[in-house]
Amino acid sequence: MDPFLSDLFPEDELNQWDKTFDVVDPNEALSVSELIFLINGAIDERFGFLWIKGELSNLRRPSSGHLYFTIKDEQSQIKAVMFRSDAIRLKFDLEEGQDLLLYGRINIYGARGDLQFIVQKIIPAGIGALQLAFEQLKEKLYKEGLFDKDKKLALPFIPKSVFVITSPTGAALHDFIKTARIRFPSAKIILCPSKVQGNDAPKELILALKMAQKIATSKDVILLTRGGGSIEDLWAFNDEDLAHEIFKCKIPVVSAVGHEIDFTICDFVADKRAATPTAAAQLIFPQKTELVQTILAIKDRLNFSINNKINQKRNYLNLVKSQLKSPEIEISLCKRKINDCFYKLSSSVNKKIRDSENRLHNMHKNLLDKNPINRINLAKSYLEAIFKDIKNNMTIQLTNKKQKIYIVAEQLDALSPLKPLKRGYSLVYKKDSKKLIRSSKEAPCGSLVSVVTFDGSFECKVTKSPSKPIFKVLDNISIKNNKKKG
Repeated sequence: MDPFLSDLFPEDELNQWDKTFDVVDPNEALSVSELIFLINGAIDERFGFLWIKGELSNLRRPSSGHLYFTIKDEQSQIKAVMFRSDAIRLKFDLEEGQDLLLYGRINIYGARGDLQFIVQKIIPAGIGALQLAFEQLKEKLYKEGLFDKDKKLALPFIPKSVFVITSPTGAALHDFIKTARIRFPSAKIILCPSKVQGNDAPKELILALKMAQKIATSKDVILLTRGGGSIEDLWAFNDEDLAHEIFKCKIPVVSAVGHEIDFTICDFVADKRAATPTAAAQLIFPQKTELVQTILAIKDRLNFSINNKINQKRNYLNLVKSQLKSPEIEISLCKRKINDCFYKLSSSVNKKIRDSENRLHNMHKNLLDKNPINRINLAKSYLEAIFKDIKNNMTIQLTNKKQKIYIVAEQLDALSPLKPLKRGYSLVYKKDSKKLIRSSKEAPCGSLVSVVTFDGSFECKVTKSPSKPIFKVLDNISIKNNKKKG
């Protein structure tokens, strides 16, 4: 028996308790699903909805749109899930290592028996969700190059028209118009009405921006503006789609949203940022009275400069006039120079003609000496002599070669093996080896021999001793005609 149980209960009670487990009704036992259901009910009754805090890790984003992650602290961790219907309402992006506050309830997932925390709301710990979303979007657009200074457009010195995108009932429009009329009374201002707050505001701002681009030219300016407010009130100007539309705009865009301390994504993407609508009017329009004074001052400086230049040129003209010689003298000098040049030119031309005639005469003489007809006739005579010598040499060589051939032919005919055969001689060969028999000893009695005469051959058998060579012609003599070839 377990010592721990023996200390708590008497031995007879323990025995009785053990016997109760000997007989169990299966119908009274709980299924696993029923157990999980009862546990979840107890957990909901005990804890309900609550807030927890911890560090996010192991974040997964499947295609279903649900978010699966783990919330942990220094000692413990718990699995968590945020379903798609709640995840789409997040104002910022979840990232590994974030410290978060999470609102939801505890649950046991029956399919695996895992304890998990079902999350409905998430806010960053220590910073607001909107502020975190703002910082995340700002960092993302910065990496995409939407804030690059070298891609921003310059404002025209005096815009032809200003397209103001704002609420027609807001104070921002009136502040801008008031300041613009003071600085430049002839300013042309075109209102593009749009909501500047609420869920529909970003779409209307984008639509108004597109409409303004269709009408505006490069000499115009587009102004996005509204008055101050909380970060929630200004959130429409932190829309990512609106930022991309401003970046693509070919017309210079000025952003004047909120007060001096307020910054939105539009402020960073726009070509220029003004702290307030009033500051925007001061940035876009120059002070007309100052322009008039500046123009008058420039006019005075220009008149002074022109008069000064005229006086300088007049003095220079007088100096040149005083140094100018009489035209008759200049013409006389020019005539003299022309006559000198004409004389030199004539002499030079005549000398060139004489030299050319001499060269032509010498070239004609050399050409006659080197007449190709004479050279051809000389070469022809030389070739005829050479051809005659070659022909004579060939005739002599052919005659000598013929004589040598006749001599060699007579010598070959004298040495021909057929000559003795014509005189009655014959050649005797061994039948099997076709070896020429030169001695009677090489043909013993009974051996077969082949006899070759002038006009054929036949076979014989030796019938007597070689000392007295008597040949007997066999009955089956076969004569083979060996006609002389050639």
